This record gives sequence, C-alpha cells and structure tokens, in this order.
Amino acid sequence: MQMSRLIPAVLMLLAVMPGNSLQAQESDVFWRLQNEPVTVFDVGIKRLRAAVQIASQRLISPSEPKPVFRVQFDEKTRKIVVSIKAEMRTTAVSQKGCWALRANAIKEIFSVASAYQTAPLSVEARIQRRLALMFSREPVQINSAYIGLGERLAELTIVDVEFGTETPPLRFACRATAADLKSP
Repeated sequence: MQMSRLIPAVLMLLAVMPGNSLQAQESDVFWRLQNEPVTVFDVGIKRLRAAVQIASQRLISPSEPKPVFRVQFDEKTRKIVVSIKAEMRTTAVSQKGCWALRANAIKEIFSVASAYQTAPLSVEARIQRRLALMFSREPVQINSAYIGLGERLAELTIVDVEFGTETPPLRFACRATAADLKSP
C-alpha cells in the first residue's frame, strides 16, 4: 500500500527535476556558449575581421585619423566585402594613391610579405592560401580542395578602399577582388 503511493511521488519528483536542471543550464553563460553552433564561415569572417583590424592600424601614419573598416557578407551578391575608409590630413591624395593604399591593405591583411612559404608562390597564390586558411578547420591540410577553396574565396572577396581628405573635400574609391593588386 505504501509502495503504490511512493511510486507516483518519485515519478513526480523526477519530472520536476530535469526542468529545474535545464533552466539552470540555460542561465549558465558557459553552457549556453558551449552549445551554440558555430560554422567554419563564422570563424572565417571573424579571422578576416581580426586581420583587417590589425592591417588598418598599420596602413596610415599614426598622426592621421584611424581608418574605419567593416567586413560583411553581402547576401544579394553572395560576396564577402572588406571596406576600409581612410581620411588623410595631407592634400596629396589621388586615384593612383587609392590603388596603392588598397594594395598595401591587401598585403597587410593577408600577411603576404611575412608569410613563410616552402614553395615560391605568387602574391595572388599567397592571398588565396591565406583566405583558405582563414576559412578552414584546424589542422589544415594543403590539398586540391584547400587550394580550390582559396581560389574561389579570392574571386568572391572584394576589397573596397575609400580614401580622401575633409579639406579640401577630395574622395577616391577603388574596388576589386582580393587577389587583384593591379590598378586599372
């Protein structure tokens, strides 16, 4: 007789406990973060954004205003767009200077000059490999899929630089794919 009363009480207790435990887990920030799905794309955008942040600080003389940057994925065009806007105090700005600043930005973002390569690679190939590295799982294995990923990302990543002065108001813009360092 006592046993028949005990079983419903135990079942009731078990039914209540997981709810409280789940509630406690959801309020635990570390539990929530550990259970949040993250994609390789998310990590790649974050790595690219960090590289752009560091590069943008190196582009302009410390006496100049700091450049403003943004890295975003454009859903409509299905491209990654890196935008850097720089204001200069000097009046020596030009379209040619914009392309030179953009080339320097790309070399800084993708560590072209400092990247150690076991095989001699073109600047374009180094940019492609760096992009593939940013958007890959660890440990990275260099194979045809990795190289193909880098080539495709280089085609789909746009680096846009806007460059100018406030007084006199001059503004120049240059935009091309990440692996394209040549001015038109």
